[in-house]
Amino acid sequence: MTLYQLHKTYNYVWTNCVRPQNIETCERGVTAICIAVSGILTEIDGTGGKVNIRGNVLPVELGLVNARVGDDILVHAGFAIAVLKKSEAEELDELFTMLDEYEK
Repeated sequence: MTLYQLHKTYNYVWTNCVRPQNIETCERGVTAICIAVSGILTEIDGTGGKVNIRGNVLPVELGLVNARVGDDILVHAGFAIAVLKKSEAEELDELFTMLDEYEK
């Protein structure tokens, strides 16, 4: 991923997932940002379903989006908040992979 692509992905996450009112400062003075993550919708049951996020299958509320099984969705606090294009989901996955590698 190029620096331009990383910047573009960061801007997407900030603009679409993170709002300034969601920024909090914890007791240690570290700024914490609540972000959304992407996953693949694997099951639908009424207004709920299951999403696979990096190998973890979790329940998700689908009432805010019109998603189908197999769609890449953006999940925040247990709610699907957007259906992503494949390219957007791939960029977010690359970004989180880079963050995982940075943490090691």
